[in-house]
Amino acid sequence: MTNKNPAPGNDTGLPSTAGLTRGDEIFRLCDEANAAMQEVALYVHSVNNDPALAKVPPRKRWTPERMARLQELQGAHGAIAKRIEDHPDGHIVDVTEGPVVGRPGQ
Repeated sequence: MTNKNPAPGNDTGLPSTAGLTRGDEIFRLCDEANAAMQEVALYVHSVNNDPALAKVPPRKRWTPERMARLQELQGAHGAIAKRIEDHPDGHIVDVTEGPVVGRPGQ
């Protein structure tokens, strides 16, 4: 997620706190989205690098059960992204680009 409306001089890519009227709620949602996306990445990594599946061709590693779990994890991330888009302060972040990089000062 990237900042669509950076504050002047804010080229860090971090969401600006300018205009926030609801405390850190939007940043909390971004943190949740980031955690959900990390969970997706960890799951993909674990399946692709499972030593027990080393001799299994990559396409066959992704069984219907594993694909269902991946879709479940991706759906959780999508639900959080939708909450960000619907949030009154959601305009300060773009949920279509990259991972959340954190709060300013982290």
